[in-house]
Amino acid sequence: MKTKNYREKFLRKNSKRNGKGIPVAISNEHYARLESIIKVSGSDITVDDYLANIMKEHLERMEVQ
Repeated sequence: MKTKNYREKFLRKNSKRNGKGIPVAISNEHYARLESIIKVSGSDITVDDYLANIMKEHLERMEVQ
């Protein structure tokens, strides 16, 4: 996936969350890696936004309803 497409798909605010998500535990290592990607990209999104975008894409690709 090209960098521009990656940014458009994953490194953007997730407008559907509205702060009403359910807390999910992930390892400190995974959190740090996601946070690092966001910082390097220069994006102002949260790890929650980024993770929600990753999960959305994964579920769509796997055709999970």
